Amino acid sequence: GGGGGTGQRTRRLLAEGGALGLALVILGGWLLTMSSMTGFMRDSLTEVEQWDAQAAFMPQQEQQMRSWAANHSGLEAEWVSVLPGSPAGDDRTFMVWGVGQFGDGGMHGFRLTEGELPQAGAQPVEVLVDQGVAEFLEWEPGEVVIVEIAGTAVEVRVTGITLELTRTLWLHRDDLVAITGWEMVNLVMLRNVDDEALAELEQQALVTRHDDLVAAFDSSMEKYQAIIYIFLVIGAAIAIAVLVNTLIINLTERDAELATLRVLGASKWRLSGVLLVEHAIIGLAGGVIGVAVAIAASKWMVAVFTTWLFHFPLFIDWMVALYLFLFILIAALATTLIGTWRIRRMDLVKSIQEFSQ
Repeated sequence: GGGGGTGQRTRRLLAEGGALGLALVILGGWLLTMSSMTGFMRDSLTEVEQWDAQAAFMPQQEQQMRSWAANHSGLEAEWVSVLPGSPAGDDRTFMVWGVGQFGDGGMHGFRLTEGELPQAGAQPVEVLVDQGVAEFLEWEPGEVVIVEIAGTAVEVRVTGITLELTRTLWLHRDDLVAITGWEMVNLVMLRNVDDEALAELEQQALVTRHDDLVAAFDSSMEKYQAIIYIFLVIGAAIAIAVLVNTLIINLTERDAELATLRVLGASKWRLSGVLLVEHAIIGLAGGVIGVAVAIAASKWMVAVFTTWLFHFPLFIDWMVALYLFLFILIAALATTLIGTWRIRRMDLVKSIQEFSQ
């Protein structure tokens, strides 16, 4: 009988912990998703891009642009070719970036998730693709695939997967020249360039300043904060309602048992201690289940949001996960105060009469 009662009590505690965990589906899933998305996008702008400004221009302006750069001592320039591309037989497109340098010194940093950087002059041509392209097309490092670049079909070997904001394929500019048969430059990334020089460049090309790009992102996130807060408030309200309701139901169901123990001589402090231990178990179970459910919910949200044009990886912010766990645990422990209050106001005479009946 004792073993059965203990097992039943354990199952009840775990069930209540599970109910608390499920309360975090909206709040936890949304928090983890937004944390991952905003962190990925901001890191892509602030850590990956190492240029102060970049200028896009028509290919026939290349000599004009190079002359402008030569007339401004001290600046660093990386000349880039950007062309449209697509998988062979597929109408989905990506941008092909022919850069002069990979790794240290380059003005675009690469966050490899798999594989390695491509080597120039290899056969077949070695390339990087972003994670979105790799996932949608099911390409893996070491695989040889056929792509079309500016209308030319060519075999390339995928050497690595990189995290990027947009769908892209990266290779050495000399390899791109060998594929297309003609040399073309239509973008330059710049460092150590002053505002006066950029103002002059703006008369000849489409200039994007790095600081303006970051400021625009921060400004757009501020505009969406109200929507984000609404989701968080709704999720938190639902979570708190479920938490309080579940734990109060637990206390209500224990009234008869607690009253019986009081009649049999158990002290108020001892019963409060019993409730504290039970609620700690509920909080721990609910916290673990809640974090697991929140991670599963965030994975589902990312899968729903992901398209060819909009793709971002899910990075679990374990600090946010810890906050969710503590939220459940503290809420469970806090409701012990309600139980203590109920114990203190018990009418033992009435309880004895009910017990005798």
